[in-house]
Amino acid sequence: IRVHNITCNYKRPIMKSTDPVWLIDDDRIDIMTIQGAFATLNISNPVLTFFSASDALAKIKSPGTEKPGIILLDLKMPKMDGMDFLKIIKDDLVLKKIPVIIITGIIKITNATRSGR
Repeated sequence: IRVHNITCNYKRPIMKSTDPVWLIDDDRIDIMTIQGAFATLNISNPVLTFFSASDALAKIKSPGTEKPGIILLDLKMPKMDGMDFLKIIKDDLVLKKIPVIIITGIIKITNATRSGR
């Protein structure tokens, strides 16, 4: 995973420090890398990890589930890929407000706009 510096022009924080971060990735090494980066940066948000997009989708649509403050989403996963997950949540009036950051080991993304967003 390559980490790039990202500059945001938001005037207010995207999320509170108590909001959960959802990490959706099927690669355990990538998950450990991201968790290590969170620890190094003293990010104290709770991290809920899903190894498949379909499990995360079922959870996020479950009544009473605390919605994440942000989603870190891998693109290439078995069963349901990240783009399919992204399209479903961005078509939902409530869920589309959740920021999603794409994380991927794919070097060249040739169809990144497939979700239409």
